[in-house]
Amino acid sequence: MQGEKGKSISQLQHERVKKLVEIGEMTYAKIRKGEISNPNLVEISKDISELDKHIFIASKETKESYCPNCNEKLVGEVKFCGKCGTNIKDYYENKMTKCAVCGELTPKESKFCMVCGRKMD
Repeated sequence: MQGEKGKSISQLQHERVKKLVEIGEMTYAKIRKGEISNPNLVEISKDISELDKHIFIASKETKESYCPNCNEKLVGEVKFCGKCGTNIKDYYENKMTKCAVCGELTPKESKFCMVCGRKMD
């Protein structure tokens, strides 16, 4: 069965999931910035932050690294992501900051460190 413009149901479902992820990422960013204060969403955001913390720690332990933009696995000491072209060094210099307490990198827009949970200045 074909849907919009000849797309299959699975293609349409895939596009829907991508849009849900996109709106979720946007909402999550707004929650982290304090622009949304819905208690249910804030609680889910805390769960996501905790998962981010575990992912970050696990990736450091396994010495695996991933593109911060598209999550593609990076092999070796690369300067650019082979999938999306993100300049890895620039990304971290422009979008990340070190936590004053634990010294780990956290997105500049975050109100709290993703590793130790301390309030960012």
